[in-house]
Amino acid sequence: MHSVSDFLRLPFLRRWAPWLLLACILAGAGILLVEGALHDAPIMDEQAHIPAGYAMDRFLDYRLNPEHPPLEKALAALPLLFMHISFPVDSLHWQTVNDQWAFGKDFLFHAGNDAQEITVVARMLPILLTLFLIFFVYWWSRELMGPWWALVPAFFTAYTPDILAYGHYVITDVGAALGFIVGLYFFVAMLTSPTRKRIILAGVFFGVAQLLKFSTLFLVPLFIIMAGMYWWAHVPKEHTSLLSRDSLRSLGRWMKRVGAVLGIGFFIVFVVYVFFTWGYPIGKQIADTTSILSPLLHGKAGVAAFAARADVWMASLPLLRGPAHYILGIIMNVERYMGTSSAYFLGMEATKGWWFYFPVLFMTKEPIPSLLFIYVSVALALSAVSQRKGISFIRRVKNYIEEHTGICAIALTVFLYWVASIASTLNIGLRHILPTIPLLFICSTWMVREWFTSSPVSLVAGVRAPFSAYGRGAKIVLILFLGAWLGAEVIATYPYYLSYFNELAGGVTRGYKIAGDSNYDWGQDLLRLKTALDTPPLAEEIRPGEKIAVDYFGGGDAVSYLGSRVVPWTAAQGNPANQGIHWFVGSIQDIELARLSAIAPHAYGADKNYQWLNHIDTPYAKAGTSIFIYRLQ
Repeated sequence: MHSVSDFLRLPFLRRWAPWLLLACILAGAGILLVEGALHDAPIMDEQAHIPAGYAMDRFLDYRLNPEHPPLEKALAALPLLFMHISFPVDSLHWQTVNDQWAFGKDFLFHAGNDAQEITVVARMLPILLTLFLIFFVYWWSRELMGPWWALVPAFFTAYTPDILAYGHYVITDVGAALGFIVGLYFFVAMLTSPTRKRIILAGVFFGVAQLLKFSTLFLVPLFIIMAGMYWWAHVPKEHTSLLSRDSLRSLGRWMKRVGAVLGIGFFIVFVVYVFFTWGYPIGKQIADTTSILSPLLHGKAGVAAFAARADVWMASLPLLRGPAHYILGIIMNVERYMGTSSAYFLGMEATKGWWFYFPVLFMTKEPIPSLLFIYVSVALALSAVSQRKGISFIRRVKNYIEEHTGICAIALTVFLYWVASIASTLNIGLRHILPTIPLLFICSTWMVREWFTSSPVSLVAGVRAPFSAYGRGAKIVLILFLGAWLGAEVIATYPYYLSYFNELAGGVTRGYKIAGDSNYDWGQDLLRLKTALDTPPLAEEIRPGEKIAVDYFGGGDAVSYLGSRVVPWTAAQGNPANQGIHWFVGSIQDIELARLSAIAPHAYGADKNYQWLNHIDTPYAKAGTSIFIYRLQ
């Protein structure tokens, strides 16, 4: 008679069980992502990204949304080519310089199209990319720590609320996370075995990353630093001195490999940009580029002015106008990164950002079990560094780079990306550090695995692990407990993942007090508003034909979804009750920004606020989490 343990040791089960569990993780995440795609209205950025992708696919015209690379938008719009869609090329906004928001509204709502159907269909490809991201987290983790431990970062990635939220929208943030991890994986593979095939693969996937989001340009300095560190770690075994002729030649060979990777990648980028600008009239491209870069063209002489003038010149040359459009996007992003952006955060308004913006959001928007998992791993890592005796710190670092190149590359990426993000003034959403979250889970699992598998006196080559006296069973219970807690969080907050804040930050119902925009309210609840108004008790409270003042923030259109009963409203119009309208509906994003008029009248106007709402935080009802419904006297 065989025991359960004997059954679990069967070769076929040991081989296939991790893959079956991964399939369950992917299936669960896939169901939640599709549900979100079906029931969320178009969010703000989709209003620009979807028509831009469709224009690229159908007309090879890249005049819309040049500040984001083309790949995810174009792939998302491919299924739309098989639908009967009207594209309003006669719209004034199609001829205006990058008038993407107004044209997006024309395309989705004023051209006879079914906006919700278009949006749902376009979201299917981003969902597949999100699932591939989860799969790739497992794939790399499997190489680093084995098939069973790889399930841990895959699970934490799959059921992170931010991944579930942004993963079903036509935006670039999950694509950026995928670009980073795939680019890193193939570059590390090239470092450890620099064959011609691996150099080509690293270059190809670096190029793919560049086509997903401009933030992946961060890979350029990162690759150079990583190659330098790998060379530095191996120099003592090959040469006597860092400055010896042979040592410097070795460094030169590594930099040539990095150059080859970057060259291949940028060649792919330029080819794709040439393809997607093929139908973009050259005169229109020159005029658009000149208009967009006008502040730099007429500014003082300098690097920015030179780059702008060079870009306009390149746009006038048929063979270079594809690369010129790519460079235009880079310039726009650099200007945005170094410029100003108005943001709401902890009741404050600022255009220069806050250094503590991302740390606070990370601690409030990540689930508590995920934070505990990461914090435990950090404590383990610090303990390993502090307790190691008998060997120099530099020698320790070199050994670790040599033995664990992949995990060192991941940790370095997380650290440097966070430093750059904290230094940025672009404080408009946690999504901008999304690429680091899957990488954090891989690093954390690595350290927890070392602790889990260590003896009482060995965490990393002789270092005593904290809590190492605890038995294997207790450690298993701890990991399963954190996983179950995260699963319960995901179930309890369904389907409001965009508005997710953890319990210490007030949860999904109060998180808007901390930060708005893509952290809480991106317009996703407009469909839920329609449902709320059409069903009891609101359907019984609102008289037939009664008008409703609506101040909506998002990519949808309130009149298209709710009909003629809607009266579009803004804070500047005052109290709707003064005009006989006794129902007011407001997106909490607009309400919170209007409340900033008290502290930022220069930006919003002292009279453009909702002070006449006596109980802003206690509405009559809510649609989802982000749309507040008030009954006015």
